[in-house]
Amino acid sequence: MLANIILLNIFNALLMFTNTTVSVTYSASDVFAMFGNWFLPTLTAFTFSFIHAKAIVWVGLASIVVMSIIILIILHQSQVAMRKMKSNESLENEDEDEIDEQASNPEKALDKYNNNTVKAIISTSKAYILCFEGFFNNDRHQLKKAMTETEEFNAKAKSMKDDIYKNIIKLQQDSFETGHFYVQVVDYIREMAHSLHFTVEPVYSHFENKHKPFTKEQQEQFTAFTYQINEFFNYNLHLLKERNFDLLEDVIVKRNILVEHLLEIEKSQIKRIKNKEVSTRNSMLYFKIISETKNLLFHLVNVVKAQRDFIQNSELLGEK
Repeated sequence: MLANIILLNIFNALLMFTNTTVSVTYSASDVFAMFGNWFLPTLTAFTFSFIHAKAIVWVGLASIVVMSIIILIILHQSQVAMRKMKSNESLENEDEDEIDEQASNPEKALDKYNNNTVKAIISTSKAYILCFEGFFNNDRHQLKKAMTETEEFNAKAKSMKDDIYKNIIKLQQDSFETGHFYVQVVDYIREMAHSLHFTVEPVYSHFENKHKPFTKEQQEQFTAFTYQINEFFNYNLHLLKERNFDLLEDVIVKRNILVEHLLEIEKSQIKRIKNKEVSTRNSMLYFKIISETKNLLFHLVNVVKAQRDFIQNSELLGEK
């Protein structure tokens, strides 16, 4: 009986083999394709058939039930994978439709890109403020939210970078200069995401490893600074939402004031080191925060500048 079952399944496997057609060429890729399309399915079918036949002989009818369940699971997984593939194809088609629509309506694309920049600054502001509120209040939940927000923003910035080609296509066909400014916007947003990560992650790691918190003086100094930087974020958001780029010079002045404030905070930390009031680990983290915050401020202003150039050149192009 076993021999008959095995022969029957071998026949089915060979039938699958003979029904598979491939156009044979002599390139290396086609040799691998032939192997995958011919030999692997046949070998898999033969192996499965042999195991099934042995199971019927050893276990009996119960093996048929088990194998049937396995087959149903495999079929279900295949259907899930197929639906996912179709869903991805649908999203790609929607992206192509969006490209066509926005290519014919550049103002819509411009609004979308401006909104993306606004969202980037909101994410940065939210993560930064949550980070230090959580750290100074010994609130792990807030710190965790800050870390999650940072990771999500970093992933979004990377996605924007990866989608540059697709998004430039959405711009007007002769918008070479605007495309250049859009690339700059995305680059600066990516740098802003990096600075945010290198600010939040060390603070979160310091807290998770249960190292000593900052001194009361350090917390008071930096809490006052976070209020100022929060106002600065909001000022930039207002500028972008209203497209009031006449305020850009004022933004630069405010940025320089914040940088000067950071220098004062840095000097205070140096005095604490001289007086042996703080540890090496404390100082390394404090200086890291100051350095990356400074970078963050410069990248933020560069984002706004590039966004201004992008919008103004796009509007000039639309008037021609």
